This record gives sequence, structure tokens and C-alpha cells, in this order.
Amino acid sequence: MKPAIEKTTKNPPEKKPSRFIIGIRILYHSKSELYSLGELKLKVGMNVMVNTAQGLRMGVVASNKIPNFNQDKTFNRVLRIATDSDTQT
Repeated sequence: MKPAIEKTTKNPPEKKPSRFIIGIRILYHSKSELYSLGELKLKVGMNVMVNTAQGLRMGVVASNKIPNFNQDKTFNRVLRIATDSDTQT
């Protein structure tokens, strides 16, 4: 007799809070907002693309990375570094 093989279902990975957050100033807004850094290597002054309540927007990195001590809160993520075609539109 063969032993019954149990099928294990893998749980999807939990969305972990980011270790670091970064301040992004959305173009034409005076106040910067905090975003999850992810795995990107960003410097102050770089143009990046982020999701906002108004949709996809370009912003400028306004601060260095900050340790995320508030692990309960989730932040929107910086999507990518802006390309030349992003800056032209």
C-alpha cells in the first residue's frame, strides 16, 4: 500500500510593510507625500512615477530614505524611475 500523499497549498506571500519610505513631491503640489521605496535605489532630485488618487503622476524625490517605524500603515509604492518619454509629456 502506498501512503496517501497530502497536497499542500501554498499561501500567497503576505504583503509586508516596506522597511524604508521616501518623500516624493508630486509635480505642481507644494507638499511631499511618503511612498514605499521598494527595491529601487533613489537619490534626492530624481524623477519617479507614482500612483496617486488622481492616477499615475510624476514626482521628484524630496528626501532620503527614512526607516519605516510605523509598520501598521501601508504606503503606496514608487513604481519606477521616470524615463525621457515621461518627462516630455
